Amino acid sequence: MSRIIEPIPVYVVTGFLSTGKTTVLNHILSHRSGVVGRAAMEEGMTPASTPVYTLPPVTETNAAQVADSLLRQVQGKGIRELWLEANGMVPFAVLEKLFLETSLNQVFRLKKVFFVTTVPYCRQLLGKTGNAVYTQLSHADTIILLDRLPGEEAHADALAEMQVKRQLQRLCPQARFITASSLTDARTVAHEVTVRHTRTARLITAGFIAFAAGYTIICHSQASTAATWHVVSALWLATVLQAFSFLILGIACSSALQVFVPPYFLENRLRGNLAKSMAWALVGGFIFPVCDCASIPMFRSLISRRVPIPAALLFMLSGPIINPVVIISTWYAFLGMSQVAAARIILGLAVALTVSLSFRKYCGAEALTAGMPAVAVSACSSVEVGKITTRRDRVILFLEHAKNDFYRMAPYIVGASFLVALFQGYSGNLLKYYSLTGNLSMTIELMLALAFILSICSTADAMIARNLSSNVPLPGILAFLIFGPMMDLKNFLILSSLFPKPFVYRLVISLVAACFAASFIFAFATGSVVI
Repeated sequence: MSRIIEPIPVYVVTGFLSTGKTTVLNHILSHRSGVVGRAAMEEGMTPASTPVYTLPPVTETNAAQVADSLLRQVQGKGIRELWLEANGMVPFAVLEKLFLETSLNQVFRLKKVFFVTTVPYCRQLLGKTGNAVYTQLSHADTIILLDRLPGEEAHADALAEMQVKRQLQRLCPQARFITASSLTDARTVAHEVTVRHTRTARLITAGFIAFAAGYTIICHSQASTAATWHVVSALWLATVLQAFSFLILGIACSSALQVFVPPYFLENRLRGNLAKSMAWALVGGFIFPVCDCASIPMFRSLISRRVPIPAALLFMLSGPIINPVVIISTWYAFLGMSQVAAARIILGLAVALTVSLSFRKYCGAEALTAGMPAVAVSACSSVEVGKITTRRDRVILFLEHAKNDFYRMAPYIVGASFLVALFQGYSGNLLKYYSLTGNLSMTIELMLALAFILSICSTADAMIARNLSSNVPLPGILAFLIFGPMMDLKNFLILSSLFPKPFVYRLVISLVAACFAASFIFAFATGSVVI
């Protein structure tokens, strides 16, 4: 084949058998212009509307032969893009190997992955058809639900469709979700083909532009306002840099443990009598430095394997507070005030134990595991770690896992740091006016609400709390440091999407009450606030 300067983009349309891949692909290609190649690794019931390069299903052993077959068929065709209808039974890692480790890597480049499915399949078969579907879902950029095509009547009721959407969003929150009927014309099809997670980048760009504009305006305003803004900017930058160092460390440890440590290592030890399970939950919370958002899917995996609810809850609640990364970050943030780190550990354990034991006789245990997939997946990714055997694949998964965690958490750190810097720069006199130091209940309530809204990762929240400590008394700071890792806005949304609402609401109320009581008791025991 002649030398190609720009690799040909490959769009993969995947999904399980008989879920409408060919139907959707026929519709998409009817709106694509130019010379478009089409390849298929399986023959579906629906005939293809355009010529197809037929390929055998790729396996671990025949990737080179499949690559040679595809190169021969596209030679001289002058295609500008390739659409591949993948076999629904092939793990995505095998398909990825076809384009990365064969002669195709000089000619083609994987551009985007579409996962096509239907409402009946998701309701009846998802989780019962092997592991390949989960690996495909975990790499999907866009999930297309085959509700109907333009001009057709819907074949699923609205409630069923909503339930399926929530199920898919729980499994792969990183993917964009659309319905086939929304692909109405060439413009919308082109948009779905070209868009690739640019929303975050646009928001960051817009944020920097707004910040630069505001900074320029303020610097040319009154001297006092400009001086305050300089202080806010310096505090913001310093907090972000310090918080990022511990965020990256925590993400690296969390990703390494979830990728390289077998899931059964902890699960086997958490089964059995409650006392033993609770003890191992504390040990696991200490040695597994997972972030608070990662502990929720691990909790889900534990209860799906019949680990007692109090033990699984204790692991989820205590881990983000007592793991070494959080302890070190708290000690570093409050250098010279080691009692803050000690109080955070002691009070955090007390709250976690109290709330966990309150669920000892919880009567809704069956509802917590209802509808869970039969295959366990890793905490912050839908990739099934247990099926990855080579060191190279594990390293790649580790890097992908860490990257996704960082991109998910970094905006919270940047935004929370900016709000706290503004809080410090402009609210000091206001707080003194309202005298939070003499109003214990108001202080604790305010910090509980702030911890919930800011949703900061537990590996970096101590830096934020340190900046608040000049205006907020210590009991309020501890309420912030204890409640935030256990329950914040992002965790509430994740829990609400995974578990029944009564369980989530009871957990939130229990944590609020326990954290409030712990902070109140600490204040009176130490005499840090006098009323």
